[in-house]
Amino acid sequence: MIDIENHKIVDIIESRKDSDVATWLKTFPNLELVSRDGALCYRNAINETNKDIVQVTDRFHLLKNLTNYCKDFLMKKFNKFIYLNKTEEDLKEIETQEKYNLFIDKKLIGESKKTICKDLVITSKLYEQFEAKFIEEKPEIKLRKTELSKIQNYNKKLAIINKARTLRCENYSITQICKMLKLDYRTVKKYIDLTFNYDNSRKRISNLDPYYSFIEMNINKGINMTYIYNSIKEKGYDGSYSSLRSYCRKFKFKYNSNSISTYDDKIELKNIIKFLYHPLNEIKEISIEQFDKIFRQNPIIETIYKVIIDFKSAVFETKSVTDFKKWVNKVKVLNIPELNSFIRGLERDITAVTTAINVKYSNGLAEGTVNKIKFIKRIMYGRCKFDTLRNKILIAENYN
Repeated sequence: MIDIENHKIVDIIESRKDSDVATWLKTFPNLELVSRDGALCYRNAINETNKDIVQVTDRFHLLKNLTNYCKDFLMKKFNKFIYLNKTEEDLKEIETQEKYNLFIDKKLIGESKKTICKDLVITSKLYEQFEAKFIEEKPEIKLRKTELSKIQNYNKKLAIINKARTLRCENYSITQICKMLKLDYRTVKKYIDLTFNYDNSRKRISNLDPYYSFIEMNINKGINMTYIYNSIKEKGYDGSYSSLRSYCRKFKFKYNSNSISTYDDKIELKNIIKFLYHPLNEIKEISIEQFDKIFRQNPIIETIYKVIIDFKSAVFETKSVTDFKKWVNKVKVLNIPELNSFIRGLERDITAVTTAINVKYSNGLAEGTVNKIKFIKRIMYGRCKFDTLRNKILIAENYN
């Protein structure tokens, strides 16, 4: 407990329980104003002592709590890195190149023209251009073991189908073909049916296919997998998180080493988050131009930045309760869970918060004094009880 006028320590109490704090406060019937942090136990103790005492919450703690909530939101939403796209002039060329890279992958595993055009959303004319380029370049692509195995299995199965059809054309019966190829009767019957398309039979339908574009877009933006999962669940996805992770592996290896990079820069999220604490021009790791790109590409980051700037303006610069209330209403509209929690905390203690905007007092004195007390406490650690610590600090305070 510190006298807010002369900056001296008045007393130290052992407990922060409502009843113990209220009992101590009642020994000072002339109290008019108390500056405190946001702990509700202090608010309740002061109200129990005297409801006429003016309560002032600490502005530093308000800002600290807000930045913590904003940081939690950004850490949950984004991955470790955020990638910045190239200029719009390059995007068409990049998109075409990326589709060609996917074309190569699909061509190597033997997918049909119809399947490739449908999956890549390309016209027959563009397919023919890709095919001509593929034949001309004959790209040597190093495949992973799983991809190589997939191609080998596909070619092996296709050879068996062709063999079964050849034998049938040579007037062998289905039973004879079964014995020769060591296949089940139903399998042979299916293979010799000319309407059977092996490409289509291999195409597995996933309950994540309706969200393919949404997932791809968010992964390219560096959005966190948990956030993607929660978003598609709201859209109707009823599968598991592990299924989503397995489905997203295809995006990880989407482009081979020869593809054009979609990105100019790779920015660490921990450096971006520094805007919560520092002006943009003081963050050495990221230029103003890069921040402009980040804000354009990820509007939610710019929104969080404006939330912090507007809060500082209302509480520390204009010191306007009207501006602060407008800020609260704007944040509510965003409907971000972390910020909703912060707003609920403010509204529980709204009187002390609005008073803090108008008065000069804060908890700065207490924070500096606590550091001094902790230093003394460490010196005495393991040798003295609370009473001795209290006496030592009060004597030192009176002596000074």
